[in-house]
Amino acid sequence: MVDEPDNRVDSAREQIGDAISLFLKGHFVSALTLAGAADEILGKMLSHGGQQSFLDWKYSRVEPFLTWLHRMPPRREDFIRDENRALISVTQRGSDRPRIRRARTESGGTKWPA
Repeated sequence: MVDEPDNRVDSAREQIGDAISLFLKGHFVSALTLAGAADEILGKMLSHGGQQSFLDWKYSRVEPFLTWLHRMPPRREDFIRDENRALISVTQRGSDRPRIRRARTESGGTKWPA
């Protein structure tokens, strides 16, 4: 069965290995997406086992300092969103985001805008 813990750990391990290989080849978006998928698998496994995910652990350690610094406790959801900002920006890229287009030159060629 695919949902067995060993298979999920093996899948996450393979995703992390592939993410590292892609990162070293300069395929940063693909690497980040695969690493995020592996993190999600492992985090859910920890949660289902009654343990903290890495982000929950980090929040529990950083929250007292952030509360002291800002004089109010940070919302857990905001903290996790900020920690995942790079992954969110990659996975939510869509057609609604502005795109940089090359401009036509007088000679008919194209150039990048300044």
